[in-house]
Amino acid sequence: MVTYMVDVEKCIKQINAMSKTDFHQRILRGVAASEEFSCLVSIGIKYLTQSQKQHLCDMLMQAGIPFEFSDDPDFEEALTEIAFAITTRAVKVI
Repeated sequence: MVTYMVDVEKCIKQINAMSKTDFHQRILRGVAASEEFSCLVSIGIKYLTQSQKQHLCDMLMQAGIPFEFSDDPDFEEALTEIAFAITTRAVKVI
């Protein structure tokens, strides 16, 4: 797999720029409703398998967030930051 730097700030800006309806339909009903996302935010990324991380990235891509699975050393931290942004936005939406 090719190593590249993920642009976390771009992803977070895109999440925060989504309309309330888009965020609810794409992120809350899709990504945030998954078992992988629940595991990530509750017990941490180190407990996810590689396939679970890949699936989470695939769901983000399907939701329109340009974040792909990577072997970048900062990948796990980046995914955690995106999950934090989603959680923070979810609290604001509710």
